[in-house]
Amino acid sequence: MDFDYIRDLLLECKETSDNRIYYVPEFEDRTGQHLLFLSDEGLMSKVNSICFRLTSKGDAFTEAIRDESTWQNIKAEAGDSASLETLQNIVSLRQKKPLFKREVEDFFGNKEMYNLIVLGAFWNWKENSKAKIQYSRFLETPYTSNELIDKFPYDTQAELDKLKRYPCLFMNEGIEDELAHVGEITKINRSGKLLKFEYTFFPDIKPAPNRLIFEKWHLLTFMMILSSAGNTGH
Repeated sequence: MDFDYIRDLLLECKETSDNRIYYVPEFEDRTGQHLLFLSDEGLMSKVNSICFRLTSKGDAFTEAIRDESTWQNIKAEAGDSASLETLQNIVSLRQKKPLFKREVEDFFGNKEMYNLIVLGAFWNWKENSKAKIQYSRFLETPYTSNELIDKFPYDTQAELDKLKRYPCLFMNEGIEDELAHVGEITKINRSGKLLKFEYTFFPDIKPAPNRLIFEKWHLLTFMMILSSAGNTGH
Protein backbone atom coordinates (compact mmCIF):
# COMPACT_ATOMS: atom_id res chain seq x y z
CA MET A 1 0.00 0.00 0.00
CA ASP A 2 1.36 3.41 -1.05
CA PHE A 3 0.87 5.73 1.93
CA ASP A 4 1.99 8.82 0.02
CA TYR A 5 -0.67 8.06 -2.59
CA ILE A 6 -3.24 7.57 0.17
CA ARG A 7 -2.32 10.98 1.55
CA ASP A 8 -2.66 12.49 -1.93
CA LEU A 9 -6.17 11.03 -2.25
CA LEU A 10 -7.19 12.35 1.16
CA LEU A 11 -5.86 15.83 0.40
CA GLU A 12 -7.53 15.80 -3.02
CA CYS A 13 -10.83 14.82 -1.46
CA LYS A 14 -10.45 17.49 1.22
CA GLU A 15 -10.06 20.19 -1.42
CA THR A 16 -13.41 19.43 -3.11
CA SER A 17 -16.55 21.34 -2.18
CA ASP A 18 -18.40 18.23 -0.96
CA ASN A 19 -15.44 16.20 0.35
CA ARG A 20 -16.04 13.56 -2.30
CA ILE A 21 -13.83 11.91 -4.86
CA TYR A 22 -14.98 10.26 -8.09
CA TYR A 23 -13.18 7.73 -10.23
CA VAL A 24 -13.74 5.42 -13.21
CA PRO A 25 -13.33 1.79 -12.06
CA GLU A 26 -12.39 0.54 -15.54
CA PHE A 27 -9.37 2.83 -15.80
CA GLU A 28 -8.36 3.59 -12.23
CA ASP A 29 -7.79 0.24 -10.51
CA ARG A 30 -5.03 1.67 -8.32
CA THR A 31 -7.25 4.51 -7.14
CA GLY A 32 -10.15 2.16 -6.49
CA GLN A 33 -8.01 -0.21 -4.42
CA HIS A 34 -6.72 2.58 -2.23
CA LEU A 35 -10.18 4.11 -1.82
CA LEU A 36 -11.55 0.75 -0.70
CA PHE A 37 -8.67 0.44 1.74
CA LEU A 38 -9.45 3.89 3.14
CA SER A 39 -13.08 2.86 3.42
CA ASP A 40 -12.15 -0.30 5.34
CA GLU A 41 -10.16 1.89 7.77
CA GLY A 42 -13.12 4.22 8.29
CA LEU A 43 -11.41 7.23 6.73
CA MET A 44 -13.75 7.27 3.73
CA SER A 45 -17.26 6.05 3.10
CA LYS A 46 -18.41 4.49 -0.19
CA VAL A 47 -21.34 6.45 -1.63
CA ASN A 48 -21.76 4.41 -4.82
CA SER A 49 -19.67 2.46 -7.31
CA ILE A 50 -17.74 5.55 -8.47
CA CYS A 51 -17.84 7.87 -5.46
CA PHE A 52 -16.30 7.95 -1.99
CA ARG A 53 -16.87 10.56 0.73
CA LEU A 54 -14.45 11.68 3.41
CA THR A 55 -15.65 10.72 6.91
CA SER A 56 -15.21 12.88 10.01
CA LYS A 57 -12.44 10.51 11.09
CA GLY A 58 -10.82 10.89 7.70
CA ASP A 59 -11.17 14.66 7.83
CA ALA A 60 -9.36 14.84 11.17
CA PHE A 61 -6.60 12.51 9.98
CA THR A 62 -6.14 14.52 6.77
CA GLU A 63 -5.76 17.78 8.67
CA ALA A 64 -3.19 16.15 10.96
CA ILE A 65 -1.00 15.02 8.03
CA ARG A 66 -1.50 18.05 5.75
CA ASP A 67 1.91 19.57 6.54
CA GLU A 68 4.59 17.81 4.49
CA SER A 69 7.32 17.90 7.14
CA THR A 70 4.91 16.62 9.80
CA TRP A 71 3.86 13.81 7.47
CA GLN A 72 7.47 12.78 6.86
CA ASN A 73 8.12 12.86 10.60
CA ILE A 74 5.10 10.64 11.30
CA LYS A 75 6.25 8.12 8.68
CA ALA A 76 9.77 8.10 10.10
CA GLU A 77 8.41 7.46 13.58
CA ALA A 78 6.24 4.61 12.27
CA GLY A 79 9.17 2.87 10.56
CA ASP A 80 9.44 0.77 7.43
CA SER A 81 6.89 -1.85 8.54
CA ALA A 82 4.18 0.72 9.24
CA SER A 83 0.51 0.13 8.57
CA LEU A 84 -2.18 2.75 8.12
CA GLU A 85 -3.39 1.81 11.59
CA THR A 86 0.09 2.59 12.96
CA LEU A 87 0.06 6.00 11.31
CA GLN A 88 -3.40 6.72 12.71
CA ASN A 89 -2.28 5.70 16.20
CA ILE A 90 0.69 8.07 16.02
CA VAL A 91 -1.57 10.90 14.90
CA SER A 92 -4.05 10.06 17.65
CA LEU A 93 -1.34 10.11 20.33
CA ARG A 94 -0.07 13.44 19.09
CA GLN A 95 -3.55 14.91 19.23
CA LYS A 96 -4.25 13.56 22.69
CA LYS A 97 -0.99 14.61 24.31
CA PRO A 98 -1.70 17.76 26.31
CA LEU A 99 1.75 19.09 25.52
CA PHE A 100 0.65 19.65 21.93
CA LYS A 101 -2.48 21.60 22.83
CA ARG A 102 -3.89 22.81 26.11
CA GLU A 103 -0.90 22.67 28.43
CA VAL A 104 1.68 23.97 25.98
CA GLU A 105 -0.63 26.79 25.02
CA ASP A 106 -1.03 27.49 28.73
CA PHE A 107 2.59 28.70 28.81
CA PHE A 108 3.99 25.19 28.76
CA GLY A 109 2.70 24.30 32.23
CA ASN A 110 3.49 20.59 32.32
CA LYS A 111 6.33 18.19 33.05
CA GLU A 112 6.68 16.53 29.65
CA MET A 113 10.12 16.35 28.04
CA TYR A 114 11.16 19.12 25.65
CA ASN A 115 14.06 19.95 23.42
CA LEU A 116 15.28 23.47 24.15
CA ILE A 117 17.11 25.27 21.35
CA VAL A 118 18.42 28.77 22.00
CA LEU A 119 20.06 30.82 19.25
CA GLY A 120 21.42 34.35 19.09
CA ALA A 121 19.21 37.39 19.53
CA PHE A 122 19.21 38.18 15.79
CA TRP A 123 18.23 34.73 14.52
CA ASN A 124 14.79 34.80 12.90
CA TRP A 125 13.12 31.44 13.55
CA LYS A 126 10.07 32.20 11.40
CA GLU A 127 11.99 33.18 8.27
CA ASN A 128 14.06 29.99 8.30
CA SER A 129 13.41 26.27 8.48
CA LYS A 130 16.93 25.00 9.14
CA ALA A 131 19.87 26.02 11.29
CA LYS A 132 23.26 24.81 12.51
CA ILE A 133 25.14 25.10 15.74
CA GLN A 134 28.52 24.10 17.14
CA TYR A 135 28.37 20.51 18.36
CA SER A 136 30.29 21.58 21.47
CA ARG A 137 27.18 23.52 22.56
CA PHE A 138 25.05 20.35 22.43
CA LEU A 139 24.06 19.01 25.88
CA GLU A 140 26.34 21.61 27.37
CA THR A 141 27.00 21.87 31.09
CA PRO A 142 25.96 23.53 33.35
CA TYR A 143 22.75 24.06 31.34
CA THR A 144 22.17 20.32 30.97
CA SER A 145 22.32 18.03 33.99
CA ASN A 146 25.06 15.39 34.13
CA GLU A 147 22.36 12.77 34.67
CA LEU A 148 20.77 13.65 31.34
CA ILE A 149 24.11 13.81 29.53
CA ASP A 150 25.06 10.34 30.82
CA LYS A 151 21.67 8.88 29.93
CA PHE A 152 21.49 10.25 26.40
CA PRO A 153 24.95 10.31 24.78
CA TYR A 154 23.62 10.71 21.21
CA ASP A 155 26.86 9.72 19.52
CA THR A 156 25.15 7.97 16.59
CA GLN A 157 22.63 9.09 13.96
CA ALA A 158 20.07 6.64 15.34
CA GLU A 159 20.35 8.25 18.77
CA LEU A 160 20.11 11.74 17.31
CA ASP A 161 16.96 10.76 15.44
CA LYS A 162 15.29 9.97 18.77
CA LEU A 163 15.27 13.70 19.50
CA LYS A 164 12.55 14.09 16.86
CA ARG A 165 10.11 12.33 19.19
CA TYR A 166 10.02 15.30 21.53
CA PRO A 167 8.46 18.73 21.04
CA CYS A 168 10.83 21.66 20.85
CA LEU A 169 10.95 25.07 22.41
CA PHE A 170 12.75 27.39 19.98
CA MET A 171 14.02 30.54 21.69
CA ASN A 172 16.26 33.53 21.15
CA GLU A 173 18.53 34.79 23.92
CA GLY A 174 16.76 37.19 26.24
CA ILE A 175 14.28 37.27 29.10
CA GLU A 176 11.84 39.92 27.92
CA ASP A 177 9.54 40.10 24.87
CA GLU A 178 11.52 37.83 22.54
CA LEU A 179 9.08 35.29 21.09
CA ALA A 180 9.57 31.56 21.68
CA HIS A 181 7.95 29.03 19.35
CA VAL A 182 6.80 25.45 19.87
CA GLY A 183 7.41 22.88 17.16
CA GLU A 184 9.47 19.83 16.29
CA ILE A 185 12.72 18.80 14.67
CA THR A 186 12.13 17.14 11.30
CA LYS A 187 15.75 16.34 10.47
CA ILE A 188 18.99 16.38 12.46
CA ASN A 189 22.54 15.21 11.79
CA ARG A 190 26.11 15.89 12.82
CA SER A 191 28.50 17.28 10.22
CA GLY A 192 32.00 17.57 11.63
CA LYS A 193 31.97 20.18 14.37
CA LEU A 194 28.43 21.28 13.51
CA LEU A 195 25.02 19.94 14.42
CA LYS A 196 22.57 20.71 11.62
CA PHE A 197 18.81 20.49 11.97
CA GLU A 198 15.57 21.34 10.21
CA TYR A 199 12.41 22.30 12.07
CA THR A 200 8.76 23.26 11.81
CA PHE A 201 6.33 25.01 14.15
CA PHE A 202 2.98 23.72 15.41
CA PRO A 203 0.64 26.16 13.62
CA ASP A 204 -2.12 25.97 16.25
CA ILE A 205 0.16 26.99 19.15
CA LYS A 206 0.88 30.69 19.44
CA PRO A 207 4.40 31.90 20.32
CA ALA A 208 4.92 33.18 23.86
CA PRO A 209 7.25 35.91 25.16
CA ASN A 210 10.41 34.69 26.86
CA ARG A 211 9.47 36.46 30.09
CA LEU A 212 6.35 34.29 30.44
CA ILE A 213 8.33 31.13 29.78
CA PHE A 214 10.86 32.01 32.46
CA GLU A 215 7.99 32.35 34.90
CA LYS A 216 7.11 28.70 34.15
CA TRP A 217 10.70 27.50 33.90
CA HIS A 218 10.43 25.20 36.95
CA LEU A 219 7.68 23.19 35.20
CA LEU A 220 9.79 22.22 32.21
CA THR A 221 12.06 19.21 31.78
CA PHE A 222 14.45 19.50 28.86
CA MET A 223 15.67 16.54 26.86
CA MET A 224 18.20 18.27 24.63
CA ILE A 225 19.71 21.69 25.06
CA LEU A 226 21.39 23.54 22.23
CA SER A 227 22.69 27.01 22.90
CA SER A 228 24.57 29.52 20.83
CA ALA A 229 25.73 32.95 21.88
CA GLY A 230 26.17 34.10 18.30
CA ASN A 231 24.18 34.03 15.11
CA THR A 232 23.75 30.79 13.20
CA GLY A 233 22.73 30.18 9.66
CA HIS A 234 22.49 27.67 6.89
